[in-house]
Amino acid sequence: MDAAGSKSGRRKPGRAAAPEPERSKDRAPAAKAGKKAETQVAAEVAVGKGKANSKGKATGTDKVSARSARPSAAQPKAKAAAAPVMTKGSKGVIEVSVAAKPAAAPKPAGASKTAAAPEPAAPTPPPKPAPSAEKPASPGPHAAPGEPNLPLPIDMEKLTQVSTEILTESGKAGAAMLKALETGDSASLVPDEVAEIAKTLGAVAQYWLQDPKRLVEAQKNISLDLITLWNATLHHVNGEKPDPVAAMPARDARFADPEWNEHPYFNFLKQAYFLGSNWVQGLVDKAETLDDHTRLKAAFYVRQLASALSPSNFVMTNPELLRTTIQEQGENIARGMKMLAEDIDAGKGELRIRQTDGSAFEVGKNLATTPGKVVFRNELFELIQYTPTTETVFKTPLLIVPPWINKFYILDLNPEKSFIRWAVSQGLTVFVISWINPDARHRKYDFEGYMKKGVIEAIRQIEEATG
Repeated sequence: MDAAGSKSGRRKPGRAAAPEPERSKDRAPAAKAGKKAETQVAAEVAVGKGKANSKGKATGTDKVSARSARPSAAQPKAKAAAAPVMTKGSKGVIEVSVAAKPAAAPKPAGASKTAAAPEPAAPTPPPKPAPSAEKPASPGPHAAPGEPNLPLPIDMEKLTQVSTEILTESGKAGAAMLKALETGDSASLVPDEVAEIAKTLGAVAQYWLQDPKRLVEAQKNISLDLITLWNATLHHVNGEKPDPVAAMPARDARFADPEWNEHPYFNFLKQAYFLGSNWVQGLVDKAETLDDHTRLKAAFYVRQLASALSPSNFVMTNPELLRTTIQEQGENIARGMKMLAEDIDAGKGELRIRQTDGSAFEVGKNLATTPGKVVFRNELFELIQYTPTTETVFKTPLLIVPPWINKFYILDLNPEKSFIRWAVSQGLTVFVISWINPDARHRKYDFEGYMKKGVIEAIRQIEEATG
């Protein structure tokens, strides 16, 4: 060992070991590198906000992450900016490495190494579309974009008034039904008829419930039809025009409104209704154990129930009624409820739909105006004789016997439509039977009773009057 080596190997007692300053020297560059890396990461994260200053503080307003930066086609390929990676280097020192940003365009020779890279140009905003010449119709004040323009806002005072009318008339309808039940005037459905309906439809159900395989097959058929209809409705919603799934009549006045075919919601309701009604009708037709009479009755009951459950009978499933209700703000429902109360009252507790306004006609004024008088009356009829309008009359009188369901003035509606007036003007002596409306007093009379105390009795009275 030479002198230099021996001298460098000596140390004084109590002094720190020589390698310690070396570790501090190695740690200092690593600490500086870590601080520099943090500064560079902060600057890269702030890219787009503005140019980072020498202290790593970013300025500007753009919020573009350094990770979203991508090299353009004109630039050479480079590694994208990434988060710093910490690794364990030599001598146990933690080293921080940061991936380089996308390489910029090559610098000209002699350029300063400290010159900052040029900032990327800000993206050019897309050109604004030119304003249309036609101004689109603005929706209502409460309509969201894309929604139909409904007649809004609603007059709350009018809506309250209409709602009150609906509640009042519905109360009158309920009172008319209760009154008929209390007085015993209700002409409610005979229990025997209800039992007959249940017995007939029960025979159909019994045929399908006896064989589970048969029942599952029937349920499978209607399920597949409904799935097919649902898929067709999805295509309809997307703007397509799929073929109808359900078999429907060529013309049906209930579904004449165009919305039944054009709107997916109402088109789905219509086809689902026909699928269901056709399926139930098929259950009746395919019930092999039914006799012809029971099959005809079951088919009749099914048609009546299907007609009652048609979506055209309800406001929320009928586009025409829904549109009218919105336009009139419910006044049509109030009028209908009033008519319902009047029909139930006229039917003595049972719904009796009137075809005409009975208050518009009055016997003797604008109905049955030909002069005449009652010459005989019993518990079944009244006999009316009309006054002749000629100086002489035929010897043989004329007796008119109207059907039991018609009134005597069926042939004397008005002067222009009166057979009785014409017959009197031709010199005939005219008699007409006016049947009394039957009630509980007439339950004992049959066809023979009406013949003897009705038609035959009228002929006898005419013979006595005319000789």
